[in-house]
Amino acid sequence: MLTLRVADLMRPCHAAVIPMSMKLRDAAEALIFSEEPLLIAVDDANRFAGVVAESAVIRSLLATPSTDVPIESILSRHVESASCDASLSSVMPFFRDACHVVVPVIDRTGSVVGLLHRRDVVRLLLSDAGEQTGTGDDAAAQSQIGRPEVRGPHFLQAEPRHVRDQVNRQT
Repeated sequence: MLTLRVADLMRPCHAAVIPMSMKLRDAAEALIFSEEPLLIAVDDANRFAGVVAESAVIRSLLATPSTDVPIESILSRHVESASCDASLSSVMPFFRDACHVVVPVIDRTGSVVGLLHRRDVVRLLLSDAGEQTGTGDDAAAQSQIGRPEVRGPHFLQAEPRHVRDQVNRQT
């Protein structure tokens, strides 16, 4: 894991990137469409400007009768982000010490290039733990790193008991 970069594990986030000038209703719809827990706001130069959290959208929708207000009022500007070139081990404190679910990933120009998800970090840590104990399939685990469909530990891939029992009855 120490040799992996953030870019190796991040997911693309095209549907979650919105302009800072977007209205609340459009942002709420983008949030639903993106299936992400937050939206990434960019400025006119397409540089990272902040995030719009799902909870901020909900609070604003509950408090504001008009959905035609700009999202700038609910934009969190002081947000931790990770460089795509950073080592994965250098961003682990984001997930260990804070309750981050997603961390925006930016390139050298400040443009958003992806999202690093806590769930993918957990999968990676589980696959590393399996490799260290000798229970993981090294080649398969390495080929899957960086993709959302990373293989989980063996106990998560076991067949449900009713399926196993049905197969045993047929044989």
